[in-house]
Amino acid sequence: MRYLTITGTLSDPDTLHLSPGFRIDRLPDLPPALGEEAPDALVVQSLDAEERIIGCEAVPTAPLCAYGSGSPAPRFAAGVIETVEGTRALRFLFQNRQVHLFTVPDGEPSIRLRWEPEGGNEQAGVQLISWEGHHPGRTDLSYIALYSTDGHDWIPLCLPQWEPGTAADFDALPGGSQCRIRVMATDGMHTALADSPLFPVLRKGLIPTILYPDDEAPLPADALVTLVGQAVALENPGGFSSDLHWTSSRDGALGTGRTVEVILSAGDHVLTLTTRDGTREAFVTVTLEPNPCSAATPGDEEAIEDGGRP
Repeated sequence: MRYLTITGTLSDPDTLHLSPGFRIDRLPDLPPALGEEAPDALVVQSLDAEERIIGCEAVPTAPLCAYGSGSPAPRFAAGVIETVEGTRALRFLFQNRQVHLFTVPDGEPSIRLRWEPEGGNEQAGVQLISWEGHHPGRTDLSYIALYSTDGHDWIPLCLPQWEPGTAADFDALPGGSQCRIRVMATDGMHTALADSPLFPVLRKGLIPTILYPDDEAPLPADALVTLVGQAVALENPGGFSSDLHWTSSRDGALGTGRTVEVILSAGDHVLTLTTRDGTREAFVTVTLEPNPCSAATPGDEEAIEDGGRP
C-alpha cells in the first residue's frame, strides 16, 4: 500500500496553502489517527473522474504562533493518507468548509540523478547533489534529496524545493560502507525517484560537546563549577556516552563523566573534553576571575563590617 504526505498551512478557516505531496511506501511513525468529526481535523476526500468520493481521511492540524495579531492563529497541517486507485482530485475540508481542491495532473514525472560518487573512495566534504526532472504535462515539480547509510532510514538533505540541486556535507553526516543518495520528484500526487550507486562515508564515532560552560565565559575562581558535556554518535542517534575525560590547560586532569564539579584556579583555562578512545576532543576557553571578597585581609573585613570607617 502507498501513502501520500499531506502538509500545508491554513492561513484562515477558508484557505489552505497546500505543499506538494510525496508518495511513500512505508508509513512513518505518527500520532493516532483522528476521526473526521474532530473539530480541528483537515478532512481529505479522494474523488474519482465522476467526482464521487472513493476515500476519506483526516489529517491533524495545530495552531502556529500569532501572538498579538488580533486574528485567529494560522494552523499547520501534517500527516499522510492512503492513495486510492483512480483518484483524479483531492478535496480538502476544514470545519465542514472546502478550503482547497487539488486536481491530479495527467502523466507522471521522471527524474535522473546527475551526481555520482567520486570513484570508490570515501565521500567527504561539501558536494553539490544535482538532478534533472521532467513531466510530460509540463507540470511544475517539487524535489527532495535524502541520504541513507542502510537504505531503510533516510535523512533529508533539504526541504521540498523547486530547484534541481542541493548541497550535502559528508563530513557532518553519519558514515558507513553502504551509503546512498536518493532524490524524489513529485507533481503533487505522482512521485518518481532515483538512487545513487552505493558508496562509503567515514564513520564519525563519538563526537563530544561541551554544554557548560560556554566558550570565553567568565567564571569565578576558587568557587565550585559544574562542567557539563556529552558525546553522541551520528551512526547511533539517541545513543549517548558518559565515558568522557575532562582536563584543564592550567589545572590538569579534572575528572571523568558527563558532569564534573571542580574548583578552578584563577587565570585562563582551555577546558578539553575527550572521548574514551582519545580520538575526538571538544574545547572551550574560559577565564577564572578572582573573587575580590575572598582576597580581603582580616583588617579589611573588620573595616567592611564597621561600615568602612577607619
